[in-house]
Amino acid sequence: MNNKHLPEKRKGIIAFVLYFLIVLSCTKTDLSDPFWHINLNWDRATVTEVLYNKSKNGDLENCVFSFYKEFYIKNQEMDAKVKATLNNPTFIKNNIKSLDYTLIALFRDETTTKFNPHFFDYFIEQMTSAYGVIYQENTEGDKINLTWKKKNGISINATIFRDINSYNISVKLKN
Repeated sequence: MNNKHLPEKRKGIIAFVLYFLIVLSCTKTDLSDPFWHINLNWDRATVTEVLYNKSKNGDLENCVFSFYKEFYIKNQEMDAKVKATLNNPTFIKNNIKSLDYTLIALFRDETTTKFNPHFFDYFIEQMTSAYGVIYQENTEGDKINLTWKKKNGISINATIFRDINSYNISVKLKN
């Protein structure tokens, strides 16, 4: 009878270990940018290697001062081609100091570029899932400014130019 309970005890221990690992992975503090998938805790060598490998594989176009990619979003609300340009990340010592990039969304069947509320919602959803709830939002004419502040000295600013559907994002880290 004792031998029958041994596999059940092992299953319980395995389940507990798996649960513990899942909880630990949910509480990690690593932050990755939702559009460029660069972990803000990576060192210079890792960031350089990831960007170089992605450009070598054809996922990114490597220019002298920036990286370029296009991606598509198609769902019930929108059919968009997004052009993204990432300036070379800046570093202090071996740590990321800042990421600066631009997203421009172009929509199927639109002859002129204009603000698309569905892409704005998509952008907010992506940024909120990566960086948390918006700290501040204000609108100045045709421009929307969004700010996220993280406890560890990270600030994220996004400026959306509504008339051309351009999103300028700046991620600054306190080193």
